[in-house]
Amino acid sequence: MKLDVHLPSGSGCSFSFAPDTPVSELKAAAQQHFQRRLKLSAQNRPLELTATLGEAGLRDGDLVQALIQPVKLAATAWAFALHVAGGDGVAWGLPDRGGDSSQVQEQLRNVRQIQATSRGAFAAILESGAVVTWGDPRYGGNSSQSS
Repeated sequence: MKLDVHLPSGSGCSFSFAPDTPVSELKAAAQQHFQRRLKLSAQNRPLELTATLGEAGLRDGDLVQALIQPVKLAATAWAFALHVAGGDGVAWGLPDRGGDSSQVQEQLRNVRQIQATSRGAFAAILESGAVVTWGDPRYGGNSSQSS
């Protein structure tokens, strides 16, 4: 099936996929084309990434709307963490005050939100609802003992 993916600006592209292709593959192709993190919808409904194109009700020639997801920044006094909604997170700054997220980097996927303490710790809330923390353990940067 051929699908047209368009931004609100009118910029668009066409993709051809089989109906049993996951929506996540269409999203990945569109994100690569537009070089932006996107949220996809069709017929005014968000598309579920785990569904196939056919299960999502898409048909040959349908228009898929793409919205660019904003980049968000959280900061402590000594470090910064950046994320794109539904994307990955990255941190920089003083390593022991939240600037080094390397120990949790593999977990920082599908980030919904990142919050910072004023003292050097970050918490990332993932799309799954899980919470990942890093930074100064005295200020919340180590939740390994939490349940």
